[in-house]
Amino acid sequence: MTFNIRFDGIERDPNNHITKRVCHLTETIEKWQPSILCVQEPFASQLVHWRSHLPPYYQCIGYQPDGID
Repeated sequence: MTFNIRFDGIERDPNNHITKRVCHLTETIEKWQPSILCVQEPFASQLVHWRSHLPPYYQCIGYQPDGID
């Protein structure tokens, strides 16, 4: 399962901000229980926030273009 995480900034609709959507995303994960969960272009703060809502068996594995994982 994959998600494109939106920009972590001011939204026209405040209800569309990641901090408001994370519960819906987490419910989707809990419902479908994917073996692999991918996110595209997240900021570190978004991952930290979302990670706190996910079950502990999900682990973060990352790649950054500068070679730092």
